[in-house]
Amino acid sequence: MEPFPSGKHFLPARQPHPTIPAFAILLWGAIFGTLINVPITIGIHIFFGSIFAVLALLIWQQWWGLAIGGLAALVTWATWGHPWGTIIYVLEITWLSVATNRESKAQERVINDRIILHDLTFWLLAGIPLTFVFYHLFLGVDLTPTTLIALKQAVNGVLNTLMAVLLVLVYRLWIRPRPDQSVSIRTAIFAFGLLSLLTPSLITWGLSANQLVKVSQRDELNNLVNIAHASRSLPDSFLKDKGSDFWIGRERVAIERERKVTTQYSQTKVSRVNSNPALFHILDHQYVNGSAKFITQNGLTILIPQDGDVPLMKLLNSYWETKVQMLNQDSQGTAPLASNEVITRVVSPAAPLIRKLQRESLHTFGLLGLLLLVGVLITEQLARMFENEIQKLLKPLTSEPRAELSGESSMLMPTLAVTAISEFATMINLINMRIQRINQLTLELARSRDQMAELSMTDALTGCRNRRDFHLRLGEEVARAKRSQHPLTGILLDIDHFKEINDRFGHPFGDKALQAVAHAVSTGIRATDYCFRYGGEEFVILLIDCPQDRALVIAESLRFKVQELRISSGDVATSVSMSLGVASLHLEEDDADTFLARMDKALYTAKRSGRNSVVVAPAYEH
Repeated sequence: MEPFPSGKHFLPARQPHPTIPAFAILLWGAIFGTLINVPITIGIHIFFGSIFAVLALLIWQQWWGLAIGGLAALVTWATWGHPWGTIIYVLEITWLSVATNRESKAQERVINDRIILHDLTFWLLAGIPLTFVFYHLFLGVDLTPTTLIALKQAVNGVLNTLMAVLLVLVYRLWIRPRPDQSVSIRTAIFAFGLLSLLTPSLITWGLSANQLVKVSQRDELNNLVNIAHASRSLPDSFLKDKGSDFWIGRERVAIERERKVTTQYSQTKVSRVNSNPALFHILDHQYVNGSAKFITQNGLTILIPQDGDVPLMKLLNSYWETKVQMLNQDSQGTAPLASNEVITRVVSPAAPLIRKLQRESLHTFGLLGLLLLVGVLITEQLARMFENEIQKLLKPLTSEPRAELSGESSMLMPTLAVTAISEFATMINLINMRIQRINQLTLELARSRDQMAELSMTDALTGCRNRRDFHLRLGEEVARAKRSQHPLTGILLDIDHFKEINDRFGHPFGDKALQAVAHAVSTGIRATDYCFRYGGEEFVILLIDCPQDRALVIAESLRFKVQELRISSGDVATSVSMSLGVASLHLEEDDADTFLARMDKALYTAKRSGRNSVVVAPAYEH
């Protein structure tokens, strides 16, 4: 089976509905995967039907996997002849569907490697106990084959789920990679790590199990052939008298002798005698030859009951069979007759050897199941370790910026955290060097931007804020004063007879006079107040949270301070004065334009009244 993936997903939470061809392909795969199986050892087969149901669950989510699994389960029921294995299969797909859909809604992503853990949890908590209930209690299967069936189905189920996840991984990684459906490193490590751990174990176990079956069947065949040869000396009457209780060594066997006699004076005659006529009648009419599935040695046959539900129980009720063709001897036993032959048929109960093979298979399958459990836990921890390391080093980049960071610090890109993985550490060092360089350039760019912004808002000659900044600040302060109901007062001032100064002393001297007045005014107000050069020889002061009576005192102190200035350049010196208009914001009536207009009207009144004076705009004008 995200910002950077967290290691828990590789498919979006909402997939499109399946098309009819895609649904049909997976449905047929689920059906034929149930009908076609791979033999691992005698009586133990691996089925692949649930791979396609899990694929549908991973690709489309919701309940499509359950729909495919349910339809395939009907075919499984008809094939196995009993509903119990089908019920467990449907419960497994239902369990996976519920777990996957819950995670999809909770995290907006499907955690595909977790589906293997969910399947393992199902078999430990429900699948294996239900197998014992259904097969041992309802079907009457012995404990040893029941345990073997339970372990086989658990391993088979988890392996099928693993194969489905691997198919999706291979498709997303190599066949059709897409940026919107990425693969987390956790999922890749978990799935491929578990596969690499289990593959050699499965191959080794399968080869050893097949070798054990071959050796056991070869020994059984040799025993039966030896019995057939040893029975040559037994007369027909002995076979008839012995009946069903016939033992040779440790083998309980039944022998049927078919004799063909042909002479030059008579036609061929066939005589048949056996030690257990009832048994051979049952074998000939109620048993089938299952050698194509279970026998590895030429000459050995296994006869399996036609009736019965569970293959392992059929094998326990089966018989080994071999036929040995030999030439007959004359009555003295000295020389064979060329035209006489005897076919000796020997059968022996298969249960002792089958039980031995089941015990051996149970031991090895138990070790395989334990290896699967340990392998899942180990690969889960390994995948989680890599996921945690990657999340740790990426946490500074993906986490929300801290509230206490402000100004330049809030613009900086955090560096990656240190990790214990050496290859990651080398990469992180290189990335952090680039990040530090980017942060340095970011700071330089921010400072340059601030300087440019400051220059765009500052008058180059006087150092005061310019007219553009005044209009921006005026609107903000008027809105703030109305919102907070705090007083706001403005002073508009003009240097008296400034044109005469320029005409008499020249523009350079006039610039010096502007600088001197700007310095006197800027240093004569509070740090919370603003001084702007409005244009030419006009300046505007905004007094924040300042009532009108306090503003009048400040205006008079500024007028007196400027009047005391002595501006000189070389042998030229003079003094200046200024006129000031003071207006307080009417919170209910004024906006920025009317507030400025009232300051301008007060200044005009001061200039008409003789200059070098302060005039306060009336509180209310009609």
